Amino acid sequence: MLESYYTLLSNRLSIFDFINSVRWVSELSCATCPSFINHNLRVAYICSKIAELMDLPADRLKVLIQASMIHDIGFVFTRCVCPFNCGLEDIEQLTLFEHSELGAWIAGQMSFLDDPQRISEIIMYHHIDYQEGLSESVPTEAFIIKVANNLDFIQIDYDIPLLFRDEMIQRLKKVKVPPEVRESAVEMVQGAPLYFWSELRQANASVLDYLKNLSRWEEIVLNLDTLQEIGRVLLNLIDFRSPITSTHSTRVAAVASFLNQRLDEPLYIQKISEVAGYLHDIGKLVVPLDILEKPSSLTKREYILVQTHAYYTYLFLKKANIKGRLMNMASFHHERLDGSGYPFGLKKEHLTIPERVMEVADVTAALSESRPYKRALSKKEVLDILKDEVSAGKLCGQLVDMVAREFGNIYDIMEIKAQQKNAEYIELMERHNRKRSEIEILLRNEELSYSF
Repeated sequence: MLESYYTLLSNRLSIFDFINSVRWVSELSCATCPSFINHNLRVAYICSKIAELMDLPADRLKVLIQASMIHDIGFVFTRCVCPFNCGLEDIEQLTLFEHSELGAWIAGQMSFLDDPQRISEIIMYHHIDYQEGLSESVPTEAFIIKVANNLDFIQIDYDIPLLFRDEMIQRLKKVKVPPEVRESAVEMVQGAPLYFWSELRQANASVLDYLKNLSRWEEIVLNLDTLQEIGRVLLNLIDFRSPITSTHSTRVAAVASFLNQRLDEPLYIQKISEVAGYLHDIGKLVVPLDILEKPSSLTKREYILVQTHAYYTYLFLKKANIKGRLMNMASFHHERLDGSGYPFGLKKEHLTIPERVMEVADVTAALSESRPYKRALSKKEVLDILKDEVSAGKLCGQLVDMVAREFGNIYDIMEIKAQQKNAEYIELMERHNRKRSEIEILLRNEELSYSF
């Protein structure tokens, strides 16, 4: 579990593995619907088969696979409205627009993808209904995802899809996509052998291997620059789910980096701790927004669900092959020196100074913020709680003494960074709301329509 920084630098990050890790953790935001798990993977698998029949060039196929694997990432920003549970006809067109537009926004920031702008456009339009002339402005790949999306919803209704091909085809023919896309999808269903439907249901390692082997996937050397780039992109995915959390990870990153600087830790530790602060709460994507934003006390069940986020942070980083000290710093932020923390129950002999810094940084930031169930605490209140945690043997006394001495500087740094990040969040929401208003008018005038 404990790995060195140099182990981290010897690793390379496969773009495919990273995309798959983001897919996996984002799907957990709708974990209340088991059928949503691996939905993006199944859609990518279906897309690959349709693309083969359409003779899609290799470079476009690669982009299609990337887009389809994260096409529903925008659901992270919305309250879970799962079509598997409530039925396709119950999903409002604006909900389809919102998750598509927000998913396109986050994908467009992923500069390490093959063609972020193209992938962003594909995700933006993957629910739009085809109309004459529309195919010129909407990527064909968006319509391939749309029909693949529908087929996944359709096939889940049948215990043995192979026996109901004709019925599925009739339903598929109603999907509003260009004729050539629909015809290829129908041809794919007609000719799909038994193993295809079995693989689709399993959506396991063999499907991942198949998709991975369709193209040559670049790798990124995990140096400090690429880690910071990844951290900044995922920070927005994590914290921009809610105005309540929009600046939390930014604050934690600022405090952790500051404390490591004051401790004269090497520059790489300072930088890694900053990235760890950005990523430490990625596991909170498994926690429904209704719980994160609950204005009253959590039930025991809700509290344990919130606690699991630290373990899911660990799993995400492990799946993405982001290991070493970064994984430990990000994953251990709720561990405590006396072993009472979670998720691993580690004790002080297993926790390095930079990992202890993350614990103190997280508590300091959280106490200094307002939440639905509490106000932002004063300096005295924050320090009193931190000192109580030291007395109880949970937090490092040396670090808490440093926070007490430097609290003015720490608070100023947190506020400057938080204000910058909050301005980004407000800008995003204002832009999104303007687009939403424009789409509402188009929908009302029947100039545009969205559907599964």
